[in-house]
Amino acid sequence: MGSAHYYILGIFLVLGLMILVHELGHFIAARLFGVRVEVFSFGIGPRLFGYRRGPTDYRVSLLPIGGYVRLAGSDPSEERRGAPEEYLSRARWQRAIIASAGPFMNVVAAIVLMTVVFHVGSPPAYLNQPALVGEVAKDSPAANAGIQPGDLIVRLDSLENPPWEKAELEVLSSPGRELSVTIRRAEREIQTTLRPVARGREQLGYAGWVPSEPAVIASVEPGKPADRAGLLPGDQIIALNGDRVLSPNVLPRLQEIGDRELTLTVRRNGQTLDFRLRPALVERDGRQIWMMGIGLARGVNLKPLPLPSAFVASLDWNYRNCGMMFEVIARLFRGRLSLRALGGPIDITRQSGEAAQRGFLDLVFF
Repeated sequence: MGSAHYYILGIFLVLGLMILVHELGHFIAARLFGVRVEVFSFGIGPRLFGYRRGPTDYRVSLLPIGGYVRLAGSDPSEERRGAPEEYLSRARWQRAIIASAGPFMNVVAAIVLMTVVFHVGSPPAYLNQPALVGEVAKDSPAANAGIQPGDLIVRLDSLENPPWEKAELEVLSSPGRELSVTIRRAEREIQTTLRPVARGREQLGYAGWVPSEPAVIASVEPGKPADRAGLLPGDQIIALNGDRVLSPNVLPRLQEIGDRELTLTVRRNGQTLDFRLRPALVERDGRQIWMMGIGLARGVNLKPLPLPSAFVASLDWNYRNCGMMFEVIARLFRGRLSLRALGGPIDITRQSGEAAQRGFLDLVFF
């Protein structure tokens, strides 16, 4: 599937699902209180096709970046007959429920989707875990601060023992600021200073570190070096040429190794196994890179949760992320985050396509 197809799939599932669920909430509440629904539209603009059932025209419109439910008597500028099936004829508390049913259904959808994600896999597992560094980019602010893979961040500015989601928010909202950092390395604590740099159109802070998370093989391409060596989906890479692997971001190491044999150490069913293979040179997006022929899953939960536990984990995850959203809003008002960090449909389209390319579970998580 080409990149364009992933973007189309991503925007259809992400924006389409959010809009459909939202409008469905208004629709169900309106029908519950006897309000006539004249139009239920997926998309905005001219009507493409659809069907009529009862008083409602169910339609698909030209632009799939919105949607709406048109209720009888909902426009104050139109002439009202005062019929009981008109929206403005209903009691205020009923109108309030109809208006809030859309956002409520989005909340319900978030809880349901994250229950599924926790049940069959996991969102990025590192988010609520201690800030253990998996990789550090060369010449990045983290590298310049002396931070190394395997370091545990025990203090970041005013944050004590921050989980990754707190540490990343602190960095994102601190471009150009000096942050005092205390790391734990080999049972001793080291103090340093980190100055995130502004990066991208959004001018968000960038440190250049990658959280530690399992490097689990999700797929193996037939006939490629990893397949010939005997690697299997589900294998967790724990070392490459004897060096610990703390992140799925192993591609830079392969470029350094090039056309040389390497030893990959994996954990499979509780056993530690070594495999020897030689990377192959392939073309990706117009450039040649060294690859093993594997796909690595990000944020994989090696022990998917039972459905009741997945539901509880979903409630906790959504509660924490609601708190993070309010914190982001507060930082916007305090000037700690640029308004350019906010995105609309175009940013959602881009990020949806990128998530779709990483896999269906990543797309559902996004």
